[in-house]
Amino acid sequence: MEALAACETRVNTVVPGFTDNGHPLFSDPGAREHMSDHTALGGVAEPAVVAEGLAFLLSDRSRRTTGSILDVSGGSRLGYRGGASGVSLRSLR
Repeated sequence: MEALAACETRVNTVVPGFTDNGHPLFSDPGAREHMSDHTALGGVAEPAVVAEGLAFLLSDRSRRTTGSILDVSGGSRLGYRGGASGVSLRSLR
């Protein structure tokens, strides 16, 4: 890491979650609902939302940001809370 720091190289990652990339699956309402049920904020992200996070990391505003994970997944990393009870993260709001 010291070698990267000496070159002012920053290392970050972006976790996009379910993002409509034009794949036919995203036009299936049932599939979209399933993906939505796996995110705390609901819905499926548009590429522009993920791009905004990337733009921040590429900008000078993030010049002191390194070793970070920028999660723009809408909370999909929190885990599915559905199942037999029908409780999802969205229903807990």
